[in-house]
Amino acid sequence: MSIKKLFEQARFQKKDNFSDAESQDYVDSYYKEKSRFEPHVDYSKPENFAKFGSAERYYENAVKKVYSNYPYDGSSYEKAQWHGSASFLENYILLADFST
Repeated sequence: MSIKKLFEQARFQKKDNFSDAESQDYVDSYYKEKSRFEPHVDYSKPENFAKFGSAERYYENAVKKVYSNYPYDGSSYEKAQWHGSASFLENYILLADFST
């Protein structure tokens, strides 16, 4: 089996697992989000990522974008789209567990 056929076969198998997904757009958006590069940065410490400007402003702007733009009652597709377009800090703030 050629390498091209192997990858084509794997791609079709992935999409077959989503036969009950709400739409093909959601599946495409989901895979785009999951294949996105994610740096190994601890966003709980501003000195790890804030190189220019105020770290407080980074957090403030990220929190504002989360509470004003995240589609809390949106479809899975809309949520996957938001995660794919949001910054890594915004995704961290939305998904982090701050209870500890």
